[in-house]
Amino acid sequence: MKPIKEEGMNLELQAPKGSEGDVLPLPVLFDRDNHIAISCWELTEDEIRSVMTNGKFYFAVFTHGGHPPILPLAACSLQDAVNQVYV
Repeated sequence: MKPIKEEGMNLELQAPKGSEGDVLPLPVLFDRDNHIAISCWELTEDEIRSVMTNGKFYFAVFTHGGHPPILPLAACSLQDAVNQVYV
């Protein structure tokens, strides 16, 4: 799985110092007023088969002391994702 930059994304989050070689930059559409960042991820063929087989998707967040709120989205486009967030 890899992060994808789409038209309309306005920020690229960088890896924490010391992990630049292990962590890819993360392009996002960042809404500063509401503190929401939306990213897009492209699945490999194997990952698509896995999701199609078991209907599950796992999400890991590397944090220090807590897990931030997340909202997984199934969307066809960045605009579709935005529409789902602001329902």
